[in-house]
Amino acid sequence: MIKAETFFQAVKCASDENSRALAQIMSMQETEDVRAQSYSSSIAPGSNSDVMRRVDKRIDMEDRLNKRLENNYKLIDIACTVLYGEDQMGHGGLYKLKGDVYADVLSWRYLHCYGWQKLAKRMGMSKSTAQSLVKEGLGYVDELGLLDEVNW
Repeated sequence: MIKAETFFQAVKCASDENSRALAQIMSMQETEDVRAQSYSSSIAPGSNSDVMRRVDKRIDMEDRLNKRLENNYKLIDIACTVLYGEDQMGHGGLYKLKGDVYADVLSWRYLHCYGWQKLAKRMGMSKSTAQSLVKEGLGYVDELGLLDEVNW
């Protein structure tokens, strides 16, 4: 049986990895600015061939990352189900069993990778209260067996 803290740390890593990968892809896309088509036979630095090389490089990277991103999204989706139920709308999971505050602090902490200060501000509470609620929320996930059926 997996412990909630271990599971949600893995979710946090997956979410963080996806955010970094998507930021890198977007950064690469920004270098692919559109330029006027040249019909001359010479190839000079800064020509359209340079742009296509950058596009090819980004596409290759996206292909390499695709499976990992997909697996990370599956793990994040499982976490959302644990927190909010099958429909992920709060009709089940921790949200229904123990209340929205526990589901929300775990979501902001692990799915959105919020630090303690940002989490406390987002939730309108002190840092120590946020830390306490996260700890309690993880305990409830374990106590209620919400991860017993999770296959990841």
